[in-house]
Order: sequence, then C-alpha cells, then structure tokens
Amino acid sequence: GILTTASYAVYTLSDRTLAYFGTWHLVFTLPFVAFGIVRFLTLLRRAGEQRSPTDVMVRDVPFVVNIGLWAAVVAGVVYF
Repeated sequence: GILTTASYAVYTLSDRTLAYFGTWHLVFTLPFVAFGIVRFLTLLRRAGEQRSPTDVMVRDVPFVVNIGLWAAVVAGVVYF
C-alpha cells in the first residue's frame, strides 16, 4: 500500500504528467488514493467476511464516496 501510494505521488509529479495535463495539481488527489488503499486493507482484514473483496468494496459506502470524490477532483484539476 505504501509503495502504491508513493508510486502514485511520483506519477502525479512526473515531468511527463505535468506536460500532458499542464498542471501539478493532480498531487491533491493523493489523499483520496491513500484513503482508498487504507480502506481496502481494512475491509480485507474484517473478521468473518465471506464475500469477495471486490463485492465488499463496491458495497462499502465510504469507499464508493471516496472514488466519486477522487474522480470529481481529477476532473476539476484536468478540466478547470
């Protein structure tokens, strides 16, 4: 999880990403990615959970809200 978050941070600040999107503000999406990974790991560690991890994720309100907020911030940064 830590390496994934760090990789995303490096991606948001890479020269190629900056040139493509024309902004460094994608770094503001980093908290959403970190929360999503932590939430996913929390859901995986729940005791007694018999459903698939994907099923648990798509039915978890905080996880789904986080994805929506992440998408909104990305769209705002890229298009506005």
